[in-house]
Amino acid sequence: MTKLLPTKQKELSVPITQPLELTVQDLIQRQAKIESVVREVMRADIDYGTIPGTEKPVLFQTGAQVLAQTFQFSPRYEIHRYEFEGGHFEYEAICRLIHIPTDLVIAEGIGSATTLEPKYRYRRGDPESTGRPVPQQ
Repeated sequence: MTKLLPTKQKELSVPITQPLELTVQDLIQRQAKIESVVREVMRADIDYGTIPGTEKPVLFQTGAQVLAQTFQFSPRYEIHRYEFEGGHFEYEAICRLIHIPTDLVIAEGIGSATTLEPKYRYRRGDPESTGRPVPQQ
């Protein structure tokens, strides 16, 4: 397997003059900006909405892209594919959220999937019984 190394950040030609933490007022202003963007820019059922079977609205990918533009963030992806015996695969995806003006990593997320997961495992050939009934929904 590939070993992941820490992300190297580019040296800035301009020193960062922002404090290391946000004040309560900064957070209030940032929240107000997000609420304004949701109200004035985003569209219900396109940028956010309620997924069937849930109660609260969620942010859709298009809404996340609007917020990324608002705060000048850009996602960068790194995908790893691992092959195993028996035709099984595992994928690992790393997404780093980069602040465009400074090229600093703001956040990082890792996701993975494997062909051994039940939702993928039984898609080839005849279905195998799991011993559990299929729900009516």
